[in-house]
Amino acid sequence: MSAHNLPNNDFLSDEEIDFDWDEELEEEIKPTKKKKNVLSNLQKLETHFDIVEVQALDTHEVLTCKNIVNDKPGIDYEIWLNIKVQKSSGAERGAEEVLKYINKLFKSPNSTPTQIGLFDEPDSLYDKKNIDNLTFWECFNNYCLYYDDNFLHTLPQSNEEMIEVVKNCLTLVLENPEKEYEHFSFDDDYNYFATNEPISDREVVSRLYSTFRAKFGSYIQVEDTYSIDDSKNVFAYVDIGEIRHHYYASYYDNEYKLEYQSGKKYYDLYQVDFIEWIREQFNIPRKEPLTDKEVLKEQLKRLAYSLISNSKKFDLIDFINKSKDAKDFKSKFSKFIKEECSSSGSMGGYGSPLDDCYSASGGTDINHTYLTVDQKSDYRKSLGRDTVGVNTDYMSEGRTTIYSVKGTDVFLDIYKYLSNKPTYIQTTLF
Repeated sequence: MSAHNLPNNDFLSDEEIDFDWDEELEEEIKPTKKKKNVLSNLQKLETHFDIVEVQALDTHEVLTCKNIVNDKPGIDYEIWLNIKVQKSSGAERGAEEVLKYINKLFKSPNSTPTQIGLFDEPDSLYDKKNIDNLTFWECFNNYCLYYDDNFLHTLPQSNEEMIEVVKNCLTLVLENPEKEYEHFSFDDDYNYFATNEPISDREVVSRLYSTFRAKFGSYIQVEDTYSIDDSKNVFAYVDIGEIRHHYYASYYDNEYKLEYQSGKKYYDLYQVDFIEWIREQFNIPRKEPLTDKEVLKEQLKRLAYSLISNSKKFDLIDFINKSKDAKDFKSKFSKFIKEECSSSGSMGGYGSPLDDCYSASGGTDINHTYLTVDQKSDYRKSLGRDTVGVNTDYMSEGRTTIYSVKGTDVFLDIYKYLSNKPTYIQTTLF
């Protein structure tokens, strides 16, 4: 409100004015930043095509790009792209991939032959193919944007149906172990699954998950496909006429998972009758599930030997038994690692799945030593075991931590669990 709008003699005194003129002036003269008009990928496509359209359907989106022809009777469009894109990615992602090779749509590929050395192997040609020699579609086929889920009705819909699929495939393996099959793979060259070693029922299916891969939704490759890395190096990927599959079922964290465009399925093959069938077919001996103590002893030994991996002829048990007690072992073992092992400050470590749904990770640097062992919670529940772990963060991932120690205090447990010394209990004379 300005002064001349007030009634006569009704001016505000200086004390009544509550107004910061400096702040007001600063706001008035403060320059405004112009926002950059960033074009979306779809808008960028509009600079190359006369028509860019997106159609959103239930399961996917369709990106259409057209260029109109005005001087050729009977031909309406000189370029017409019609691309299906996954719903999760969207047409914007499809546009991004088109823009990577957009110039190839408007010029013929380079037909200059590649000069090959006199003694070059023919198989190495794919490493030397130049990206300029590829057409737009040969480059674009590096990206599989959408598969129709027309194959979903052919997928096993229940655990029982998947078990029948696996049984049929394993029967073929037993009949002809050397033959390779198009609709599944069974990789057990080291007899990890078909073992003479006694294993538990749960371990039978866990090992099956990691060696058997079922394939669904077969199709024939209609063009050669190339893989192009960030440096634009070109590698042959899939040859024309090759049989491919849209979906695979395989091992995932002690489960059998099949992932497809609109979702995923998990199959539980831990069924008594099925496991008995497997044992009979492959003559797999039976064993009770591993205990926490068995696993922990083995992992403490593994960690100890990982810490001294560069030391020759080290006898851990002898070293333990020559120590007075756990504290003496901790002190001597720490000193030995620092003085004798060149990898003691390497920040090394390991992590791996174990039998019976256990897994472990360890740190093999004396300054960052740790050991963590956990097990799948639902399996522990089926065994009647505690599922309250040391580290409750693992519970959200469906795993229970049974052991977690950081630093050289883990050496106290190495002594405790691996020492052969008899334990004496002090009693009174009478």
